[in-house]
Amino acid sequence: MYAIYKYPLRFNSIGAETIDMPVGARILSVQMQGDTITLWALVQPGSKTETVRFTMIGTGWELPDDFATKNLYLGTVQYESLVWHIFKNL
Repeated sequence: MYAIYKYPLRFNSIGAETIDMPVGARILSVQMQGDTITLWALVQPGSKTETVRFTMIGTGWELPDDFATKNLYLGTVQYESLVWHIFKNL
C-alpha cells in the first residue's frame, strides 16, 4: 500500500533541513503552500525510516565544484521576491 505524504521544509539559517522519511520515498514535487516550502512524496506507510537531508540554494550563490554530483535537483520555488532551488543531498 502506498500513500502521498507532505513534508513542510523549514530551512535553517544555512539553508539545510533534515527529515525522517520512509526508506524508498519517491519525491513527487516541491512547491510553495501558503508561505511554506512543501515537499510531497510517495511512500509506503509503516516502512523503516531514514534521515534525508535537503539544501536550499539561492539564485546566484556560488557552489562547490562537486555540488551537482552530490545533490539531486528537486525544484525551484518563489517566495515574495526570492527564488530558491531545492536539492536532496545524495
